Amino acid sequence: MKAMDLKKLVLVALAAPLMMINGASAAVVFICNPGTSLSEADVKAALQGEKASVKPCDNAGLKNEMLDSVLKITDKRYASQWQIKSFRDGMTIPPTKGSDADVIDYVKNTPGGMGYVSSKPSDGGVHLCY
Repeated sequence: MKAMDLKKLVLVALAAPLMMINGASAAVVFICNPGTSLSEADVKAALQGEKASVKPCDNAGLKNEMLDSVLKITDKRYASQWQIKSFRDGMTIPPTKGSDADVIDYVKNTPGGMGYVSSKPSDGGVHLCY
């Protein structure tokens, strides 16, 4: 093994635990249906059921990351908020999709659709919210 390769390997091995301690994880990228335009504040409002014209969906693989980094609430509180919105305001609880591809498909085919994925999609049927 070359000395440079060994140095890189050692750096990666040392950095990995630090990344876990600091909570480094996948980025959350918000996407919208082409007929929908949202600001960062609009996205947060939609995720909390405060923007009835937007139809959000959750991504099972990124939900905890989104809750921690964007809404800064627990999954239990998020579910509770949506249950209240459902009963009190008649809002529909966001469906949970199993993958980025499923989220993209939902957003593309749902007027007012919005969701979050792990990276900017190359699919032209959706666009970044902000």
